Amino acid sequence: MLRLSVFLSTLLLVAPAADAQKRDIRIAAQGPWTVDCTAEPQTGEKWCQVGTVFESNEPPYSLQFNYVRDTRMFFAMGAVRLTAVTLKVDGQPFAFDRCLGGICLMKGAEAERLLQLLRSGHQLAIKFESQSKLPPLLTVDLAAFEPMYKRVLAAPK
Repeated sequence: MLRLSVFLSTLLLVAPAADAQKRDIRIAAQGPWTVDCTAEPQTGEKWCQVGTVFESNEPPYSLQFNYVRDTRMFFAMGAVRLTAVTLKVDGQPFAFDRCLGGICLMKGAEAERLLQLLRSGHQLAIKFESQSKLPPLLTVDLAAFEPMYKRVLAAPK
């Protein structure tokens, strides 16, 4: 649990700083999926992830869905505080098991099952929930997920 707290603190502190100082290293992009590695400021340890971003100006929103290689967990976050995230991969339902500080997480056996379906699936449908108005359902093609997953595994630590 302490490791999770440190990870969440790192996400909350590093995300704004990374944007401001361009600490993210974009390793690869294909279709809607990207591979990024971010160095943790205090230790220099890299957190590499494969993910996708959903953005719109009307209605305005910016939402992320990511798999973090080094912690083997998924997280979802946005410009608004998320209260829940549910999703389906080719009709198979999943729900993030906790939301803390607006970031929703999934790890363990359910995350491993989701990862396997993302690697072989065709379409991800995801619903982000918040106090703010968000689209009811967002979809993303999974054709490029597997090649980007392989790139995140090969990224330097």
